[in-house]
Amino acid sequence: MDQPVLVKRGYVPPIHDFSILTPQGDDVTDYFLKDDNYTFMLVAYDLQQSSTKNQERINALAKWAEAQGYNFICLTASLENEQQAFTEDNNVPYPFLSTDEITLKTMIRSNPGLILTYKGTILAKWHNNDIPDSTSFRQEILPEMNKKLNKD
Repeated sequence: MDQPVLVKRGYVPPIHDFSILTPQGDDVTDYFLKDDNYTFMLVAYDLQQSSTKNQERINALAKWAEAQGYNFICLTASLENEQQAFTEDNNVPYPFLSTDEITLKTMIRSNPGLILTYKGTILAKWHNNDIPDSTSFRQEILPEMNKKLNKD
Protein backbone atom coordinates (compact mmCIF):
# COMPACT_ATOMS: atom_id res chain seq x y z
CA MET A 1 0.00 0.00 0.00
CA ASP A 2 1.31 3.45 -0.91
CA GLN A 3 1.90 6.04 1.79
CA PRO A 4 -0.27 9.17 1.56
CA VAL A 5 1.46 12.25 0.16
CA LEU A 6 0.52 15.83 1.01
CA VAL A 7 -0.14 17.56 -2.30
CA LYS A 8 -1.24 20.93 -0.93
CA ARG A 9 -1.86 22.13 2.62
CA GLY A 10 -5.51 23.00 3.17
CA TYR A 11 -7.00 26.18 4.54
CA VAL A 12 -6.07 26.90 8.15
CA PRO A 13 -8.91 28.74 9.89
CA PRO A 14 -8.08 31.97 11.74
CA ILE A 15 -9.37 30.51 15.01
CA HIS A 16 -7.27 27.53 15.96
CA ASP A 17 -6.31 26.06 19.29
CA PHE A 18 -9.66 27.33 20.60
CA SER A 19 -10.21 26.41 24.22
CA ILE A 20 -12.66 27.26 26.96
CA LEU A 21 -11.23 26.91 30.46
CA THR A 22 -12.86 26.97 33.88
CA PRO A 23 -11.31 29.07 36.67
CA GLN A 24 -9.72 25.82 37.88
CA GLY A 25 -8.05 25.30 34.50
CA ASP A 26 -10.29 22.47 33.27
CA ASP A 27 -10.84 22.41 29.51
CA VAL A 28 -14.61 22.38 28.85
CA THR A 29 -14.44 23.23 25.15
CA ASP A 30 -15.94 19.95 23.95
CA TYR A 31 -18.85 20.23 26.35
CA PHE A 32 -20.02 23.49 24.78
CA LEU A 33 -19.10 22.65 21.20
CA LYS A 34 -20.70 19.23 21.17
CA ASP A 35 -23.68 19.86 23.43
CA ASP A 36 -27.05 19.11 21.82
CA ASN A 37 -28.41 22.38 23.16
CA TYR A 38 -28.35 26.09 22.46
CA THR A 39 -25.33 27.84 23.92
CA PHE A 40 -25.19 31.58 24.37
CA MET A 41 -21.59 32.80 24.44
CA LEU A 42 -21.26 36.34 25.68
CA VAL A 43 -17.84 37.45 24.47
CA ALA A 44 -16.24 40.15 26.64
CA TYR A 45 -12.53 39.94 25.95
CA ASP A 46 -11.73 42.77 28.42
CA LEU A 47 -14.23 43.27 31.24
CA GLN A 48 -12.65 46.56 32.30
CA GLN A 49 -13.34 47.95 28.81
CA SER A 50 -16.66 46.13 28.30
CA SER A 51 -19.78 48.24 27.75
CA THR A 52 -22.42 47.79 30.44
CA LYS A 53 -25.18 49.89 28.85
CA ASN A 54 -27.18 46.73 27.97
CA GLN A 55 -26.16 44.73 31.05
CA GLU A 56 -29.70 44.48 32.46
CA ARG A 57 -30.92 43.06 29.12
CA ILE A 58 -28.00 40.59 29.04
CA ASN A 59 -28.67 39.51 32.64
CA ALA A 60 -32.37 38.99 31.91
CA LEU A 61 -31.58 36.97 28.78
CA ALA A 62 -29.11 34.85 30.75
CA LYS A 63 -31.70 34.12 33.45
CA TRP A 64 -34.31 33.26 30.82
CA ALA A 65 -31.86 30.99 28.96
CA GLU A 66 -30.96 29.17 32.17
CA ALA A 67 -34.66 28.68 32.98
CA GLN A 68 -35.09 27.09 29.52
CA GLY A 69 -32.16 24.75 30.15
CA TYR A 70 -29.89 26.52 27.65
CA ASN A 71 -26.22 27.27 28.29
CA PHE A 72 -25.28 30.90 28.88
CA ILE A 73 -21.59 31.59 29.49
CA CYS A 74 -19.26 34.54 29.25
CA LEU A 75 -15.93 34.04 27.52
CA THR A 76 -13.26 36.47 28.63
CA ALA A 77 -9.52 36.96 28.83
CA SER A 78 -9.88 39.05 31.99
CA LEU A 79 -8.30 37.91 35.22
CA GLU A 80 -10.33 36.19 37.93
CA ASN A 81 -10.34 39.23 40.25
CA GLU A 82 -11.68 41.36 37.37
CA GLN A 83 -14.39 38.75 36.76
CA GLN A 84 -15.40 38.84 40.44
CA ALA A 85 -15.52 42.64 40.49
CA PHE A 86 -17.61 42.71 37.30
CA THR A 87 -19.99 40.12 38.75
CA GLU A 88 -20.49 42.10 41.94
CA ASP A 89 -20.84 45.48 40.17
CA ASN A 90 -23.33 44.19 37.59
CA ASN A 91 -25.25 41.38 39.38
CA VAL A 92 -24.07 38.90 36.76
CA PRO A 93 -25.99 35.57 36.82
CA TYR A 94 -23.73 33.62 34.42
CA PRO A 95 -20.32 31.95 34.76
CA PHE A 96 -17.09 33.32 33.33
CA LEU A 97 -14.80 31.02 31.39
CA SER A 98 -11.39 31.87 29.98
CA THR A 99 -10.38 32.05 26.34
CA ASP A 100 -7.46 33.71 24.59
CA GLU A 101 -8.00 37.45 23.99
CA ILE A 102 -6.94 37.35 20.33
CA THR A 103 -9.31 34.45 19.70
CA LEU A 104 -12.16 36.37 21.33
CA LYS A 105 -11.46 39.47 19.23
CA THR A 106 -11.47 37.26 16.13
CA MET A 107 -14.83 35.75 17.08
CA ILE A 108 -16.68 39.07 17.41
CA ARG A 109 -15.53 42.67 17.37
CA SER A 110 -17.97 43.99 19.96
CA ASN A 111 -17.06 44.06 23.67
CA PRO A 112 -19.37 42.52 24.67
CA GLY A 113 -20.96 40.65 21.83
CA LEU A 114 -23.25 37.63 21.87
CA ILE A 115 -22.91 34.44 19.84
CA LEU A 116 -25.55 31.73 19.68
CA THR A 117 -24.32 28.23 18.87
CA TYR A 118 -25.81 24.77 18.53
CA LYS A 119 -23.53 21.72 18.49
CA GLY A 120 -20.59 24.03 17.82
CA THR A 121 -22.21 25.74 14.82
CA ILE A 122 -22.64 29.50 15.01
CA LEU A 123 -26.29 30.32 14.36
CA ALA A 124 -26.23 34.06 15.05
CA LYS A 125 -24.09 36.93 16.34
CA TRP A 126 -25.15 40.19 17.91
CA HIS A 127 -23.20 43.38 18.57
CA ASN A 128 -23.70 44.77 22.08
CA ASN A 129 -26.14 47.35 20.68
CA ASP A 130 -28.29 44.64 19.07
CA ILE A 131 -28.48 41.92 21.73
CA PRO A 132 -32.11 40.74 21.79
CA ASP A 133 -34.22 40.66 24.91
CA SER A 134 -35.70 37.39 26.11
CA THR A 135 -39.15 38.17 24.65
CA SER A 136 -37.70 38.79 21.17
CA PHE A 137 -35.62 35.68 21.44
CA ARG A 138 -38.55 33.53 22.55
CA GLN A 139 -41.09 34.89 20.07
CA GLU A 140 -39.00 35.64 16.98
CA ILE A 141 -35.48 34.23 17.04
CA LEU A 142 -35.99 30.81 18.64
CA PRO A 143 -38.76 29.75 16.22
CA GLU A 144 -36.53 30.76 13.30
CA MET A 145 -33.56 28.85 14.73
CA ASN A 146 -35.69 25.78 15.38
CA LYS A 147 -36.91 25.93 11.78
CA LYS A 148 -33.31 26.09 10.51
CA LEU A 149 -32.43 23.11 12.67
CA ASN A 150 -35.70 21.28 11.89
CA LYS A 151 -36.53 21.20 15.59
CA ASP A 152 -39.80 21.73 17.37
